Formats: sequence, C-alpha cells, structure tokens
Amino acid sequence: MPRGYHSQGLEGIEISPKSSSGHEFVLIAIDYFTKWVEVASYAMLTSARVASFIRSHIICRYEVPHELISDRRVHFQAEVDTLLQKYGIRHHRSSTFRPQTNGAIEAANKNIKRILRKMVKTSRDWSEKLPFALWGISHLYRSYALTLWYMVWRLFY
Repeated sequence: MPRGYHSQGLEGIEISPKSSSGHEFVLIAIDYFTKWVEVASYAMLTSARVASFIRSHIICRYEVPHELISDRRVHFQAEVDTLLQKYGIRHHRSSTFRPQTNGAIEAANKNIKRILRKMVKTSRDWSEKLPFALWGISHLYRSYALTLWYMVWRLFY
C-alpha cells in the first residue's frame, strides 16, 4: 500500500461448497486508492480471525490505515473494534441492506469469485488456488497502463 494510504475496505464472503481443506469463507481487503487486494481463506470467520488478518495482512505488511470500511456483520465487532481503537483507525460500517455503498470491495469480491471459477479443476480446491487468483488481480493492466503491483511496489516505495 502506498505511504499515507487512507481507506481500506474489508468484507467476508462465503464460498460454497467448502474446500477440501474445510475452508468456506474468504476475507477480502482492498485499498481504495490503489485497488490493491489482500485475501485469506478460513473454515470459520470470527472476530479474532478478522483482527488477526487486519494485523498481519494490512498493518504489519503495509501500514496503519486511517479508516476501515466494512459491513455490520458480527465478525467485524469485538476484537476488531479493540484492534482498531488501539491503532486509532476509524471504523465506518456500510449499510447491511445496501452493499453497493462499499462498491470497491463488492467489485473485488466479484473478481475473486470469477477468477476462482475459471481456475479450479474441482469445486473443492478453490482455497489452494486463492493465492493465484490474487496474483492475477494484482498483475492485470488497468486503464492507466500500470499493474497494481507496479503502483504499490514501484511508484510508492
């Protein structure tokens, strides 16, 4: 993520059927400026796992964002609220019945699902293919003729 990046979107999605490793949830984070995506799959999505994801995939890997935008589900409360308060991150919750208010994350969800559908040989190996789907998203050329990888790792660091 570029230095001084401001907003992160975060959402958990359920993928059916469960993967062969027992995973059925994908946690997706997106930086609203660069559109850089981070993902991880889990068997169960809990507040503790979401807090750990924020710490390891966002804060420790890049830096502390100014704000986090998520939906109002229970796994974005408790430990997540404690972590966000500790780091001074504002938490905005999008409307439960209007997911398009968090449009960038919804687009990332759709892309992840689309890429996984094209990559999987069986419907149960999707969690093993998730890193490759993420690589595909980060190395696509955008309308500004740069890949996300280049924007994040070359322009800003």
